Amino acid sequence: IGVIAATGAGAWWLRFSTFDMPGHYYLAALFVIASAAIILPLTGAYRPLQNQRYWRALSQALIGWMLAVVLAVTTAYLTKTGELFSRLWIGYWWLAGFTALPIIRYALAKTSRRLSTSTRYRERAVLVGQGPLMQKLLSTFDSDSFSGVTPAAIFSTEDDLSPVTGIMQIKCVVELESLLEPLDPDNATKAHANIDQLWLVGQTLSPVITERLIEVATRNAVRVIFAPDLPLAYDHPWAQAHNLNGMPVIDLSPAPSRLNR
Repeated sequence: IGVIAATGAGAWWLRFSTFDMPGHYYLAALFVIASAAIILPLTGAYRPLQNQRYWRALSQALIGWMLAVVLAVTTAYLTKTGELFSRLWIGYWWLAGFTALPIIRYALAKTSRRLSTSTRYRERAVLVGQGPLMQKLLSTFDSDSFSGVTPAAIFSTEDDLSPVTGIMQIKCVVELESLLEPLDPDNATKAHANIDQLWLVGQTLSPVITERLIEVATRNAVRVIFAPDLPLAYDHPWAQAHNLNGMPVIDLSPAPSRLNR
């Protein structure tokens, strides 16, 4: 949004060689900026950059910017106010945004990836669940330095989890207090304080314990992430997660829907 506002001001100076702007132009600029502020999150432009491919992060921003400009132009046409505004200014602004956004997002993506490898910005996670899937997650965190996740404690409900150096590990989950301890700042030990994420791996805990874990995590502003044990979905090249009326579903088919066709 800051880049869009700056390019709008720059386009105005390029067109009129001044920064003095009449009142109706201010309203138009605020409309464009407000539209972008609403549309960009909808296109996914504010998702974490370090975990995305550059072309995807770029397309999300450019699509959002184009939709905001189209909305503003359409609104001016429908309200018959287009004659009040400079077409060159709008064109300069569109081109400036179309040029500046890729540059800025590339720089942000590079910076975000570099910071994600720093221990200062990596998020500490507590993992609760099964051995095989847990081992797969640990391998991913260990090999992917851009994931930004550092396991701080592991609570495995099976005995086949390989030992992990430097991480608190409990083989048998028998007490709810031992699960809640790393999440509660008032009770957490120094080694396991400042937990940022809670990963629930598979479906191994009772609903009562799961609800308590989510309750404590939510109360302490800890992100809760559920990783279901779905090997077919994890290994499938076309797997995509969707939200269907609050119910998460996974689509394994690359075929387009009738509407898309």
